[in-house]
Amino acid sequence: SLGKDLGLHFRVHQATWAGESAREIPGDFVELGVGTGFTMSCVMEYLDWWEDSGKRLWLVDTFVPYQVDKKTGLQPSSALKVPTYSESLEHTKENFSSHRNVKFVQGRIPDCLDGVHAEAISFIHIDLNQAEPEVQGLKRLWPRLSKGALILLDDYGFPNRADQHDAMDKLGNELDFRILTLPTGQGIAVKR
Repeated sequence: SLGKDLGLHFRVHQATWAGESAREIPGDFVELGVGTGFTMSCVMEYLDWWEDSGKRLWLVDTFVPYQVDKKTGLQPSSALKVPTYSESLEHTKENFSSHRNVKFVQGRIPDCLDGVHAEAISFIHIDLNQAEPEVQGLKRLWPRLSKGALILLDDYGFPNRADQHDAMDKLGNELDFRILTLPTGQGIAVKR
């Protein structure tokens, strides 16, 4: 999706493992915070059963390239461009053009989540780089996560992302799930 190897092999490995592990769990896949589509396009390339599964992939993002203002949560065009963020919705769609059953929802989370028409969710990847929308997004979609659904948190274990870590731990206590910190900085949990 970016035209180069980012050297994130183990992060991709964990995402593809989660996708493969969710194969028999009822429900669709959801990604909150897509950017150019790097992680989920890797998952789609890996899953040789996807096209015949009947599952859908819901990609949710603002699909704009500008850095998020930490105070407002907005992405003003005056902000710096982030290379891993999407240039546009159309640009990200191109990265998934060879895959079926991929749906795009554009907007800010949690406001746009009514556009995710998944009755059940078997795998959710969250990469919003901000604690509040990550927590609000997972909280809003939680009732639709199937038993055994996998939750992959992109930035959970990084020292500079303590706010995301602490907010997800608090949500885990509220919703009764525990997060395993992975050596890559990701976190993974399973809905019981």
